[in-house]
Amino acid sequence: MLDIGWSELLVVAVVAIIVIGPKDLPRALKTAGQWVAKVRGIAREFQSGIDDMIRDSDLEDLKKEAQAITDFDLQESLDRQMDPTGSQEGVFGNEAMASIQEVAEPDPIDTAEADLGEPPTSETPEKTSPEPTSNRASG
Repeated sequence: MLDIGWSELLVVAVVAIIVIGPKDLPRALKTAGQWVAKVRGIAREFQSGIDDMIRDSDLEDLKKEAQAITDFDLQESLDRQMDPTGSQEGVFGNEAMASIQEVAEPDPIDTAEADLGEPPTSETPEKTSPEPTSNRASG
């Protein structure tokens, strides 16, 4: 952290004893310890604040991604894949688009009539199978 060796700590301790004196040294060390504790507490609060901001930022990003996934528009995605530049947008015209949509979505009346119709009848007569003959000799 600060790269202070034992010999440097010894020099600081000797200077502190000389300058502060042996009588006031315990009180000075206690005050220095309190200051260090306050600085560490402030640093811890600052770090937790930064961590909370990062966590909130990540959470917001995740919320946006989840919202983008749930708001998926298949038609828009297909349009972007088929014509990314948008240069072919008005080529076919409204009539062609209407006929494409008509083919894609069948008329519900037509499907209801097809469901209610009579079953198809075959015009070919049913084939009858011949009676089996026995090849036994009477005896």
